[in-house]
Amino acid sequence: MSTQSTVILTEDNEHIYHECQDDSYVLEFSKKNIDININDEEELVISINKGSDLYNQIHELFHHNIGK
Repeated sequence: MSTQSTVILTEDNEHIYHECQDDSYVLEFSKKNIDININDEEELVISINKGSDLYNQIHELFHHNIGK
């Protein structure tokens, strides 16, 4: 039985899922759909490229949940 619950699955096989075993969230990105803005000892900051399926799905999630 899977311990992962998919939140987002893109056409580029990117995943955002909830790992039920330890109640964490896992984010898998295709490097073609993100830009790494900061990657140092303390921070990892990325931008998600507008127009990618990942961007569109996250935008829809945020837009749909505004005001709830």
